[in-house]
Amino acid sequence: MQIKSYQTLFAISLLALSTSLPVKAAVDHCMVGKWKPDSQQLKKQFEQVSKQVISNTSGQVILHLNKNGSGTYQLNNFMLSMNSAGGAPMKMTLIMNGNSKFNWSAKNKQFTMKNATTAIKTSGSVDIGGMKMPIPSIPISDQQAASGVANGKYLCSGNKLTFQPKTKGSLLTVWHRI
Repeated sequence: MQIKSYQTLFAISLLALSTSLPVKAAVDHCMVGKWKPDSQQLKKQFEQVSKQVISNTSGQVILHLNKNGSGTYQLNNFMLSMNSAGGAPMKMTLIMNGNSKFNWSAKNKQFTMKNATTAIKTSGSVDIGGMKMPIPSIPISDQQAASGVANGKYLCSGNKLTFQPKTKGSLLTVWHRI
């Protein structure tokens, strides 16, 4: 496994595109608020994209969607523990902190999210056959985050928000209101 591929994996999972939306974007007020990801869906998405077994997640992932069309994807000591899905026994632990700020719009059950800035750092360790090696603190750049696509359809039912992004793996699909 390459560390850069995990950074790119996470960056793609961010709500991201490279340009900003107009200041007065159309918003669906059902979507406005704080959201946390569905824990099972979170693990499943990282397993699909990384091709590894996610043994544990902890910390906070919070999606803020504001009524003015701005938003933040926030990570507070978010930790992913992964075990190899085959081959040599290996365990990787990634810890992520920071946020991605973006603009969003929603109209006619279609959403668009576009990234403005990203300030996320990753660190952690890899254990291969009992030999533990640290992963240095590496920031995720705006360019890496902008490689993700976050637009498509959505459903909002008050306490549950489900995104159906056009690009698989670009956005966690199931969120619950905090």
